[in-house]
Amino acid sequence: RRRGGLARAARERPRSAARGRSRSGGGDRSGPERAGAWARRAGRRHSGRRGTGGMKSPQQGKPAGPRHWTTEEDALLREAVKRHGPGNWRTVATFVPSRSRTQCLQRWNKVLKP
Repeated sequence: RRRGGLARAARERPRSAARGRSRSGGGDRSGPERAGAWARRAGRRHSGRRGTGGMKSPQQGKPAGPRHWTTEEDALLREAVKRHGPGNWRTVATFVPSRSRTQCLQRWNKVLKP
């Protein structure tokens, strides 16, 4: 009875032999050449900046967290929808400062829509 078959044979070989490379990493590059390539690859993945978390800071234009709609913003949104219609959200958003077209769309559909 045959147990383990191919899996057993693969386990008995060293890992580098299973991939067809030597333990030194393969190829004819060694030393600084290999280190340079690794540094280039690592540089592509990591920018070296840490702690930014991907969140925008208040200095970059928009507030960091969500904020409530004011009555003035609601009035501006109503007027812009009256002028441009409820389908042209890119244009409507230009009349409501600091609000995106998605925010205007959602505010209209969920709160202000008559």
